[in-house]
Amino acid sequence: MVCSDWPWPPNYAARIDAIDRIHVLRDLGLTVDVLVTAAQHYGVLKMAQMFNEVDTCFAVQRRSGFFDMLGLFETGQEYSRRSLADVNLEKSYDFVILEGHYVSNVLKNPTLKAAHKLLRVNNDERHYFLQLANSRWSLSSLYYLLEALRFVRTWPALMRQIPTWMFSSAKEHAKASSFADQIGAKSIFLPPRVDLSSISISSSTNMQVLFLGTLLMPNNLEAVRWYVEKVHPKLLDIPGYQFCVAGNNGHSGQGGKVGELLKGVPSVTLVPSPTNTRSLYEKSALFVNPMRNGAGIKLKTVHALAAGLPVVATEVGAEGTLMRHGHEIYQTDDSEQFVAYVRELLTNPARGNEMVAEAHKLLREHYQQSEKLGNLLVDLLKQEGKA
Repeated sequence: MVCSDWPWPPNYAARIDAIDRIHVLRDLGLTVDVLVTAAQHYGVLKMAQMFNEVDTCFAVQRRSGFFDMLGLFETGQEYSRRSLADVNLEKSYDFVILEGHYVSNVLKNPTLKAAHKLLRVNNDERHYFLQLANSRWSLSSLYYLLEALRFVRTWPALMRQIPTWMFSSAKEHAKASSFADQIGAKSIFLPPRVDLSSISISSSTNMQVLFLGTLLMPNNLEAVRWYVEKVHPKLLDIPGYQFCVAGNNGHSGQGGKVGELLKGVPSVTLVPSPTNTRSLYEKSALFVNPMRNGAGIKLKTVHALAAGLPVVATEVGAEGTLMRHGHEIYQTDDSEQFVAYVRELLTNPARGNEMVAEAHKLLREHYQQSEKLGNLLVDLLKQEGKA
């Protein structure tokens, strides 16, 4: 597996998705090596749990200078990880899984020997970076726009290089089906892993509302800002109500940008870079995903439902999950209606339990990553006569 960031600690959705795939591959009987490129490694290699989950871990430095991030003839996300082309890989692999487009330079590595190349697609990066630019117009928006334009060229080019695609979003899988047929690629909907054996319904009596996401991304900051300004003040009359904002915040002192955003706001708790997310779910009554801009599946919504929390989301916050308004989740872009749904679920937990139960039925029916990934790998091996 080639990752654009460390899967450890699993404190936001993309990391959880990557480490879950490691668990699935191991459960299927495969030996897993991980190649990670990141700007900072800050001792992650020393984490004992890593050596219990992978056989070999390669750490490659991601370059983070201005011109490295800007890129030349490729996107800054890919160019800053160009060292992937230089690491010495001595083993021969049955499969190499690229965890997204950012790690495409590993395909230029002359020592990479893999019978099958697979691409995990969480976002259509062309649309995703455009959405990031729309989240909050600033100087950084120019960078996001430039990345979006460059991905217009590099996104389909990489899809042509890799014959097997694994989409986390059912919506984007459907959108790409004609392109797959056109170039003869194999494309499947591979949902996030959900531990179906441990799914439960939250029994928390707290009045805490949770948002958990990467607090370094402008679209998540925009979501928190919208909730704090449009929704939060109208819920403060509920006894015990509290809004908890949590997620990876890098190394920002005093909470960084999200800390500034929440400064002075009553009944708000900030949990920057949590090492464990289970306790956050256990202490909360419901989850909100008020994202206004984004692309692909919203893993945070799926993970919250799997953890037993009812969810109120915007249209973007529910995107790609297969969840339906009024059945598995509440969904609205209207702030007044958003307030009403949060209030209903806080004051009528039985309704939330009904919706979570419906969500769990859908998860059991469609979110079988182990089965889907196992069948895909066996099919690929059959092509070689190895299975």
